[in-house]
Amino acid sequence: VTVGSILAARIMWSQAAALHFQATAKQADRMVGWLYLSPNLVGFLAFFAFPLAFSLVISFFRWDGLTSPTFIGLENYATTVTDPLFHKSLTNIFWFMALAVPLSVVSALILAVLIHTNYPGVKMFRAVFFVPSVAGVIGVTLIWKRLFNAQTGTINWVLGEWGKWVNNVLPGDPLPEQVEIGWLSDPSAPFGLPDYWWMPSVALLTVVIVFSWAQFGFNTVLFSVGLQSISKELYEAAELDGANAWQRFRNVTLPSLRSTTFFVTATTVILCLQLFDIVYALNQPNPVGFPNNATLTPVVYLYMDRLRGKRDDATHPTLA
Repeated sequence: VTVGSILAARIMWSQAAALHFQATAKQADRMVGWLYLSPNLVGFLAFFAFPLAFSLVISFFRWDGLTSPTFIGLENYATTVTDPLFHKSLTNIFWFMALAVPLSVVSALILAVLIHTNYPGVKMFRAVFFVPSVAGVIGVTLIWKRLFNAQTGTINWVLGEWGKWVNNVLPGDPLPEQVEIGWLSDPSAPFGLPDYWWMPSVALLTVVIVFSWAQFGFNTVLFSVGLQSISKELYEAAELDGANAWQRFRNVTLPSLRSTTFFVTATTVILCLQLFDIVYALNQPNPVGFPNNATLTPVVYLYMDRLRGKRDDATHPTLA
């Protein structure tokens, strides 16, 4: 496809082809535009549009990639929709988006507003907070996995030290001095909430923390760019009208960042729906979705379902 596209473009670019087709200057300019778009267009068609269409077609078949596909109609969809594990994955991803999207977007907006000030060292802080966005997701997740370790993790140690300090200040020793929270292995609800099946778990909250930390730096940069595009005359006019800092933020900054906020929120939601790598790295060597499917997401469900091979297996009740 690549070689054929290059040869076709070269032939159409030639003077002989232009004379043969009696091309006008406007048509030649249009041809140049399509030529510059062709690498991205070919990549989109070959690596996104075609796999997407192929996946849609093959979803109506039973196929393991080796044998001949067998047409089964909507059986795959019916089996998935009625699967309790799929319902669990939808519940988890709903809670994940409800927690991770505001945490990633609101914190990024607040940080961008603070960075947008003219204090010394602002550019350095902008670069520091952007580092998690360019770091490898798997490597960063493995570091967080060590931090969240129940016995030797830094987070539990810090909480224990903080508890010791509070107990020295307040009478009655209200906080534990030895903390062993199972951040990666506790399927129960956090903060002493009722442990219903639809409640988010401590393990899912851990995934929210890692995801939000990895994303809010990039969102901060986007908000910083949006803040730089706001005219200073708007702020000056608001100050002349007697608006304080909060009123300027609410009536000038937020409306001006409407399009940026929509873009940041939309991209964060898409990344939430695609969640897989962080869950996979945090759960190793345990099954993906551990513990007790508390971190099971739709993408993880599809991955585990593919490993399981047969959807009608009698041993289907649990994945992890």
